[in-house]
Amino acid sequence: MPCGVREDMSELMDNNDHMPITVIILTKNRLAKLRQVVAALERQLDADDQILIVDTGSVDGTRDWLAKQSHPLRWEFTDSQTLDFGAARNLAIGLVATPTFAFLDDDCIPAVDWLKRAKQMLQKYDAVGGIVLPYWLYELPRLWSGEIAWCAGMSPVGLLERREDNYPATANLAAWRHVAEKVSFGELCHAPLVSEQRYLAGREDAEWWLNVRRHGFSTAVDARLAVFHAVPYSRFSLTAVLKRAHCDGVAAWHREPHITAALAEREHFLTRFARELASPLTLVRRGPSEIFARLVWATREFAYLSAANKSSVYTTAAKNLPRLATKALREIAGTTRLRIKVALRPKLRVPDPPHHLLIAAPTYLGDTVLLLPIIDILSRNWPETNIVVWTRFPELIKPRSPMISVFGNTPPEIELVREFALWSSEITFTPYYHFGPQKLWRKVLSLRGATFSHDVGFPTVADYYHAPLRVPKRFDQHEVINLLELVSLWPLAGSLTPPRISPTEEAMSALHNRFPVLDERDYVTFHIDTALEMKRWPLDRWQYVAQAFVSETRARVCFIGTEKAREQAEILSRNLGGNHALNCCGLGLEELVALLAGAQMAVGPCSGPKHLAYALRTPTFTLYGAVPEHRWGAWFDRELHDYVSSPVEYLSAREQRGLPENHAMLLLPADEIARRVVEHYQRLRTRCA
Repeated sequence: MPCGVREDMSELMDNNDHMPITVIILTKNRLAKLRQVVAALERQLDADDQILIVDTGSVDGTRDWLAKQSHPLRWEFTDSQTLDFGAARNLAIGLVATPTFAFLDDDCIPAVDWLKRAKQMLQKYDAVGGIVLPYWLYELPRLWSGEIAWCAGMSPVGLLERREDNYPATANLAAWRHVAEKVSFGELCHAPLVSEQRYLAGREDAEWWLNVRRHGFSTAVDARLAVFHAVPYSRFSLTAVLKRAHCDGVAAWHREPHITAALAEREHFLTRFARELASPLTLVRRGPSEIFARLVWATREFAYLSAANKSSVYTTAAKNLPRLATKALREIAGTTRLRIKVALRPKLRVPDPPHHLLIAAPTYLGDTVLLLPIIDILSRNWPETNIVVWTRFPELIKPRSPMISVFGNTPPEIELVREFALWSSEITFTPYYHFGPQKLWRKVLSLRGATFSHDVGFPTVADYYHAPLRVPKRFDQHEVINLLELVSLWPLAGSLTPPRISPTEEAMSALHNRFPVLDERDYVTFHIDTALEMKRWPLDRWQYVAQAFVSETRARVCFIGTEKAREQAEILSRNLGGNHALNCCGLGLEELVALLAGAQMAVGPCSGPKHLAYALRTPTFTLYGAVPEHRWGAWFDRELHDYVSSPVEYLSAREQRGLPENHAMLLLPADEIARRVVEHYQRLRTRCA
């Protein structure tokens, strides 16, 4: 579903040339800075915009100044001694009358286009954040680095680089009001708010952003959405930085007291610490600023683990460090041995022109379909080259040239592949290796192997480093382009062609003999199970969509899946009625191809049958969860294919913790899918009429 103006905003945007928003500012005893912020903000306001100041106990004249202000500025006074940042933000949101709100700190000057840009982003997303930059040209300490900028209230370099679990701060954040009504800010009124732990009341922004993403709201961070933080220079001192790191660690535990997460964090931290102790020269070469950044993070981790564990972190470290140090030394020894082994191997010489190539890709069905255009373009550019393809699905690859040989995944064929790789192949492309023997890769294929830097399917990280040539894989571009970049060791002429397969006459005949009712009327396929749990959608939702589809279109629904799904498909078929549904689970590959070739549309998650439908030119409707459409969607014939995407395509391991593996798929509602599937089917029928 392409990103556009939000549906719940369309009417509002038709009647107004802007989006009403309330900018919330929490303040206490910062009158001079507050007046600067308000002055900069007022120049950006539209007629219906508001500024809401929540004063949490000022005694410097702030309240007297606020009492003299008028529209668009509103204020609220509170003197609660136990009101932490989360409670204050919830109080403020309860006073918001506009459909959207934004948070800004009382010492952060917004960029001149800050409010306009935030409104534009909110037309596409539920919650948006920006970056916090220094207001002054500070003379930073020599040991300062972007890695510890968060300790002084600035955005760390990880946020700019979009690293996992780097979230925007409430100093620069905007959202729809209904999002905050669904996900409130966590309150820590029970926690001690003494001066030594002042920031224990903080981190409410990180916890809120995490929960917003877990609830399935769409989020985005834009580096062009900027505010400038006028912090006192004293915050850059060593004492202030370490104190902030300590408070942040304690707050992290109180915000999310998850013992399993704490144990995992402890293991990770101590392992990394032991590894650096075992290899001190590596750390020294990184320079003083990197060492200081590690010290700051270690302070934060020690504070977190001390709050999480009844025993002292030092005691825990003393018990675990010998074991972890031994593990680290083994890793270093293994890495050194691998480097020596790779260094002693002959360097890979790229043949020009190539005479013998091997494409080793024992992988999933969908990945195999994506390889078809790559095989075609190689064979067109090198028509006299002997190309051998190793695949789990040899029946899909029908050689367009007598110079292409295809081997399956049986032991005799694997042995032939081994012999060809060892004695004939000049270079071996390994784009995927989900089901290949590890020993074969390490001992033979990797000798002249070209593969990706990650996401290949090897069982261990070390396997990637056996290859003399590793090509970076990008997740922000289509997988076909990644595959093309892997094999582009020479200039390749011509363009990519769509993958094309066709059913055999024998398979078509066998299918219709088995299911003669397929000839009676149009049918669509519903793929109800997948090889990966993260792509699974609940059966009750499939039933809802199927019933809605049948009632609206009168077409037949054929449920497809593995043999394991046959019983579930039988239940769905009975519920829909034998005249409207058919259980086609457990078909062989050739019969599945024949079934998809005759379907009016293929509905399902992003998996093998969807890619088969692409290659058959059968229209599809795809449910994308944790895998993005821009990487795995239709590359050709886009007008035939429609889709919906989960509002949250990807969650990090920390964000996913405690959630089902298919959480992203569960965020797709059945009623919306049913409506979109029917609309796409009717659109296709109108197009064909």
